[in-house]
Amino acid sequence: MRDRRRVEPFSTVCDEDPERFDSRNAKGALASKHRMRTGPRIMFAAIPLAGAVALVCCGQDSSAPSVADAAPQPRPPAELDAAPIDAAPVDAAPIGDASLDAANASDAGHDAADAADAAQTPPISSSCAGAHPGAAHDCGPNGDDDCCGSPALPGGTFKRSYDNVSLTDPSFPATVSPFDLDTYEITVGRYRAFVEAGKGTRANPPAAGAGAHPKIPGSGWNPDWNANLPQDTASLRTLVACNSIYQTWTDAPGANEARAMNCLNWYDVFAFCAWDGKRLPTEAEWNYAAAGGDEQRVYPWSSPATSTSVERVNASYNEGAPNECMGDGIAGCSVTDILPVGTKREGRGRWGHSDLGGNIWEWALDVYADPYPSASCADCANLTASGSQRVIRGGGYFSGPTYMRAGYREGYLATARDGGFGGRCARTP
Repeated sequence: MRDRRRVEPFSTVCDEDPERFDSRNAKGALASKHRMRTGPRIMFAAIPLAGAVALVCCGQDSSAPSVADAAPQPRPPAELDAAPIDAAPVDAAPIGDASLDAANASDAGHDAADAADAAQTPPISSSCAGAHPGAAHDCGPNGDDDCCGSPALPGGTFKRSYDNVSLTDPSFPATVSPFDLDTYEITVGRYRAFVEAGKGTRANPPAAGAGAHPKIPGSGWNPDWNANLPQDTASLRTLVACNSIYQTWTDAPGANEARAMNCLNWYDVFAFCAWDGKRLPTEAEWNYAAAGGDEQRVYPWSSPATSTSVERVNASYNEGAPNECMGDGIAGCSVTDILPVGTKREGRGRWGHSDLGGNIWEWALDVYADPYPSASCADCANLTASGSQRVIRGGGYFSGPTYMRAGYREGYLATARDGGFGGRCARTP
């Protein structure tokens, strides 16, 4: 065992000790935003490292910092330009073999074209099928972008948890195949569609194997996890209202529909992504997107890649005393610092993804292990059964700048439900 410095976004972790839960709420319910505490809480925990490893890549931990370190749209199927086929008269001469061969060849060509178009047109996400607020074309800096957009990333090789500035160990390269990653974090509106569909509960869990990465055996939903889901929809509604001050969920649709959905544990996000026709990104995929692939960016928006500049236009984060959370432009921390997804235009990554740094922490597929259990890997995830913590990345509105680095990583219990935790989905094209 060893002591590892941990960062805890301020809010409610429902799965932890009740006394700690109550004391934290007491500290959080201050009358004035200006009296909020100045940054993420640091705590020390004795964490056993995972032993046997099933497959794979998990990341190298960087040393923890000090407190307050103050889409393209889916292409519609192409229309076929085939000329109409005239019916032959009843007394016409029989069609010769050559004519039949030509017709068959033409049909085969059209079938191939249809298949190619279908392969390039992503399926409609379940969460956006109803085009409700926060689940339509009302996301992004102008409120007119597809909340379910999922741009393609080309894939490639890069160094995990490396930026050539503060994270300088190049020992853990990884290769990822092309994949799609949602432009935006899961919104309240998208998650509402999931809840209203009655999904994500023991009464209606994901199917066995759902949400799997097609190149990673054993990465789909395990029915043994059903016990970690809420009993029913009523219970789920109660659990996602995890903090009266910072929760973005509301029982009825309201002003938060385009905000990032928080109070989600790892199982919630996995179940949502599987229902949405997608999956959780692997840690390597998430890191690849945030680092700009082989550009190895310090922050998702860094230009040049080694730039350590962090401005309010880039992300919603905690800049330290006296202002603390300034995502909404007002000093102090409140739920309005969890912004409508994509608000910070200047914080976009290399491939147009928003909020990979700040706003809310995002769960990844992998079990947390430090250091990475394999020196190099391709299309991999750490699925060791002995680990109880899952990887979470990106920092949040209550975190200082260091936690938003593309290479920074943390591990939390998969059951941890926190006002700073949410996610985004990926898919394999």
